[in-house]
Amino acid sequence: MSQIKLLLVTVAVCLVVESAGAAVYKITDYGARADGTTDCSPAISAAIAAATAGGGGQILLPPAAKPYLITDSIRLETGNLHVAGSGATVYLKDDSAPGRTGADDMLHIIRIQGTPGAPVENVSVSGLKIDANYWGQIGGAGSWQAAAKLAGNTRGIKINHARRVTISDVSIHRPFVGMTFGLGAHDCEARNVTVTGFHHDGFGVTPEHVERGASNIVFRNCVAADSLSANDGGPSGGRIKGWEIEEGAQDVKLIECEVRNTSANGFYVRPHGGGRFATGNVELVRCRTVEAGPEAFSVAGHTYGQPVRNVRLIDCRADDRNLTVRLNPDDVTVKGGTFGTMTIGFYADYEDEHHYRDKNTEMFGKLPARRVVVEDVTITGEARINATPGHDGAADYLTDVTLKNVTVQGDMYIVGDPARVKRQGGQTNGTTHVVTMDEYLRQIEHVNEIIGLSTMSAPRCRQSPTIDGLAGDAAWESAVPQEILYHCRNLRIRDAGRSFVRLCHDEHGLNLLLECLEPNMAAVRTRAKGRDGELWYDDCIEVFIHRDADADGYFRQWMVSAAGVLYDGDKEAEEKWDSAAKVAAAKLDDRYVVEMAIPWSDLGGSPKAGETLRANFIRNRTTDNSRWLWSWQYDATIAFRDVAKMGTVVIEGLQD
Repeated sequence: MSQIKLLLVTVAVCLVVESAGAAVYKITDYGARADGTTDCSPAISAAIAAATAGGGGQILLPPAAKPYLITDSIRLETGNLHVAGSGATVYLKDDSAPGRTGADDMLHIIRIQGTPGAPVENVSVSGLKIDANYWGQIGGAGSWQAAAKLAGNTRGIKINHARRVTISDVSIHRPFVGMTFGLGAHDCEARNVTVTGFHHDGFGVTPEHVERGASNIVFRNCVAADSLSANDGGPSGGRIKGWEIEEGAQDVKLIECEVRNTSANGFYVRPHGGGRFATGNVELVRCRTVEAGPEAFSVAGHTYGQPVRNVRLIDCRADDRNLTVRLNPDDVTVKGGTFGTMTIGFYADYEDEHHYRDKNTEMFGKLPARRVVVEDVTITGEARINATPGHDGAADYLTDVTLKNVTVQGDMYIVGDPARVKRQGGQTNGTTHVVTMDEYLRQIEHVNEIIGLSTMSAPRCRQSPTIDGLAGDAAWESAVPQEILYHCRNLRIRDAGRSFVRLCHDEHGLNLLLECLEPNMAAVRTRAKGRDGELWYDDCIEVFIHRDADADGYFRQWMVSAAGVLYDGDKEAEEKWDSAAKVAAAKLDDRYVVEMAIPWSDLGGSPKAGETLRANFIRNRTTDNSRWLWSWQYDATIAFRDVAKMGTVVIEGLQD
């Protein structure tokens, strides 16, 4: 990997070395006060202006117990400027960024910005603590898209059109993205930089769809950490990834970097967006994820116009998280390390047909990986390899995968021609399946017959069950269980636990007991907290009910996690509607149990003799870092929200 070696030599020679005789410009000499209330932005700008007029120098933020409050970006727009702030913190004041969403006026805490014709050179930032206070800019905005519309994509540090930039011993807290080497960033290094509490990503090399738009970038001992999504008890929004190297970045090296204690995924190398550019010559050495999102290392290409080439992972580690190499990358080497699952040529969880039904499944037949070598690697779960012929939009190609001394502790699936997968040593402890693409994808329209509408009874109970999750009440003895089926019949999920629902009713309302058998209770996920939490990625059950008197298509919905967290809504009000339902859940050795009591008042009043309900019952299972669904009523077109395709519940024992 000669270009990476050249990168290291180049950066070693070009690292910023501050002159011992450089002039020092203390921001406190220009009116800054570290009291957490004085706006220090004018003073910092004045110190930078003085250093610029003097031909360069050190802009010093003296150490202080309280932060230097700022309301604007710290702009470094000429060369030979060095921000030093050991023991100092800058803090972005609430409501300073809203409305600043354009590329030119967006508020990044430190903005190192030259022009294409006159890049900034020889700039450094060292020792400083940055609190970007992004949630103080966006209020309670949930998604990153909503937040960005309010306050832009605030970075802790953003570098554009700059050469020989060094960021060292810096901590960045609560940014949208921690730091980004953007378009025109070359011969730069970040070392000992920690990003915590980020909203979206930790670090990025993002040259805006320009090949070699950013190059010769090194990260050493950098960490993205302690950033939980709202689902997992963190602030609003969802964390995405620790690192992204994308959009034409070339000659990038990460050495002993880490993503830990975060809902975000780990390290991504990929194209992103349109245009014609190549991304590549990327090396990750002894990088790791610890307690992070499911996709630890992802190398993803696209069509012939956006290839990813020459990527190496050396002694990287993810333990129980996933390695994916997908969609047409070429010359990928993974040498040493441990990963949870390995997926070459597919999305990690494509088999969840419910959520990928709208994707173009032909893409998976046309874009397997090209050349991949995996050597001296342990896979603690299963391995999946797409060995079918590819076509990148311009030409045909054949995948070429080599496994040298690879141990797969679970099953291996080879899809297509097994001769395209060369094995040298190593072993598979599970079963090796050689299957066709159709067999592997198990597309619903190919394997599922439309099932008839189901019917079940809700008998009247003499004594109401106690809603405690223990399921020991006499009321359930006369309630016949019906199975909630996994209709997709996928190869990889066939042995997972079965699920059952029982119903009964009394004068107060409808009672439900749902039992979800689970062979891996230790992996059951229950991270959502509080009423109407985001349960979709937890192990949970769902209930949909429609009454005959309701408007066409109208339903009420309840979700209850294995930890007893409740979401309730309806087709119109969604989470704004709160029911009076009582719920409880209990985790046992081989299953979790949910009990519910839904009062008739939540359903529009007591039922009349002869009345039936339309209903559906769902189980979501996320124990293997994917999402799988069981459904009592399913017709191969995601019918669980379609009232016309829901099953029928007969309310027994009613008097005229």
